[in-house]
Amino acid sequence: MDLRYVDGGQTLYLRSAKFELAVTAEAQHPQFPAPLVIGASIASLVVVLLVLCMFTMVIRRRQSLPGLSLSGTGDALDRSTIREATRNFSEANVIGEGGYSVVYRGQLRDGTMVAVKRLKKYYLTDKGKEDFSREVGVMSTLRHVNLAKLLYYCREEDEWILVYELMENRSLNLYIFGEENGFRSSLNWAQRLEIIGGVAVGVEFLHSKGVIHRDLNPGNILVSDTWHPKITDFATMKLFIDEKTNPALVLMPGYLAPEYSGEWALTYKCDVYSFGVVLLEIVSGRKRTDTPTLLLQAWELWDQRRIRELLDPEVAEPEGDLLSRLVRCIQIGLLCVQRLPEDRPTVTEVVELLTNTSSQLLTPQRPTQLFSIDTPGLSRTIRSDQHLPRGSQ
Repeated sequence: MDLRYVDGGQTLYLRSAKFELAVTAEAQHPQFPAPLVIGASIASLVVVLLVLCMFTMVIRRRQSLPGLSLSGTGDALDRSTIREATRNFSEANVIGEGGYSVVYRGQLRDGTMVAVKRLKKYYLTDKGKEDFSREVGVMSTLRHVNLAKLLYYCREEDEWILVYELMENRSLNLYIFGEENGFRSSLNWAQRLEIIGGVAVGVEFLHSKGVIHRDLNPGNILVSDTWHPKITDFATMKLFIDEKTNPALVLMPGYLAPEYSGEWALTYKCDVYSFGVVLLEIVSGRKRTDTPTLLLQAWELWDQRRIRELLDPEVAEPEGDLLSRLVRCIQIGLLCVQRLPEDRPTVTEVVELLTNTSSQLLTPQRPTQLFSIDTPGLSRTIRSDQHLPRGSQ
């Protein structure tokens, strides 16, 4: 110790033989100041607990706020702001409606255009709130160019609202089934192939995060102003680690894999099946719910090398390399809709087959024609070699 830097005096210690010192053992070895140390430790622990309590209160307070920013701006979004953005949920601002929600076009005060998804009152059950919370929890952490971006949510009394980025071109439905305003002819073959590839990449990303969308259909695929697809509507998605089935859930008929619609067996291959149906709808312009035999027709035309008869007649006939890509794309779609899950590729394999045109394709088997019978809370499937129940059509 440098004594020049010690203020207030100093104590010097000298090593010496014990017998030379007229001191007690207690003086030689002062007792450890236990009361002082224990008191300081208790005080420190109290401070730490107070900080943790304050942190927990802040988190709970933020979770109980009417709205919470998920975009990093830090601005809370409450019901009054959403009402202003949608002109008090004006019917003129409605851009879509599903079984559980109504979607409005909105404009925030900073000029940002948004899609406001407002849950219907009858869906505010425990199950509906659970789906809402799951969608917020998952979509606030997932970011991908082929997924619609969740910006905000509002949870205030009887208003449960999700605010997504707005896709001006709206859903894919308009461009593959639309009969008005030339929508179908406006989406050329190159753009359709790009959309198919983008959807596959989006589903691959979901699966890599352990998420099964479970309700993939053209109405749940939005297109941006640059014709990039973005998957949306994640209310029905499932984390693969969660329960695999939910018989009370009513999903879009025509897109459900046979094993799920019949036995509620949910795997990643269910999304692959739905993707295959969507792919064949995109190239044909035919809706499977209007054309129950679509899968069988597609296979027969592909097997007989009559691909042009399957393609959407509203789009100019493709030639050369474009036609070859479409033929390959249709074969991939048919592989995706094979009846047995093990006969379908994974979505990662689908992306590889779509991007690497030199990769070898398997030969798809003839699809088994299925007749879907849907009742509230139940969907079961009957093969074409079985008899339909009396009175069904």
